[in-house]
Amino acid sequence: MQRDLGLTHNQALARLANEETASKIGAAPEKSLGQRVSGTSFNAATGKAVVSVTDAVPVDQARRSPSPAGASTPRATGSA
Repeated sequence: MQRDLGLTHNQALARLANEETASKIGAAPEKSLGQRVSGTSFNAATGKAVVSVTDAVPVDQARRSPSPAGASTPRATGSA
């Protein structure tokens, strides 16, 4: 990560920690919404998990999905 992304050691450690948290955050909507989730990703620029859903109905459900302890509230966006 240091060489490929031009990160310092501490930046690489922080990014790995953020990605781990984002993975945990993304798991809750995947579990509750099942096949309506089309994918999850990590936005390095914002440090947030992104959960993509297939229709507008689950967006509200994804917004209400519980976050792991210590994680920020997930923010879901989408359009029908």
